[in-house]
Amino acid sequence: MFCNTKIGKEYTDLMEMHILELSKLPPEEKNETSLLQWMRFLGGKTRKDFEEMAKKNSELEEAYDVLDKLSADEKKRLEYETRQRAIRDYNIGMLTAERRGIEAGRKIGMEEGREEGRTEGVNRINQLNIELSKIGRTEDILKAAVDKEYQEKLLKEFEL
Repeated sequence: MFCNTKIGKEYTDLMEMHILELSKLPPEEKNETSLLQWMRFLGGKTRKDFEEMAKKNSELEEAYDVLDKLSADEKKRLEYETRQRAIRDYNIGMLTAERRGIEAGRKIGMEEGREEGRTEGVNRINQLNIELSKIGRTEDILKAAVDKEYQEKLLKEFEL
């Protein structure tokens, strides 16, 4: 587990680490767990060791076949590495494109919001001018056009 050694407090229970030392494997037994079989496979030293382990477990056999194919053919290994690199490059490209798209969407949304706010503001001023005209306060229209504070005062007065 991951914990603070000074105070002994555990950081999280969502992650823990197990260290398996291949050099400390006990002697081989008849009915070993899958974990011990994998450890022996990973610690194998000769082709014969791998072949014998592959016969005992279908998962190890599949891993051995892949390992055998990759190690036997340099061209196949290079193809595999190229494909893995292409997959990584594609994933990075998609992530970058997604981030650019999100940023562009934010900019468009902010501009639309500003435009909507301007339109709403113009509509409020137009409505104020109509109300002032109806009651004959044309001088207030002119004053509000040059004095923003007076304009705000009138908008509050007419509840706009």
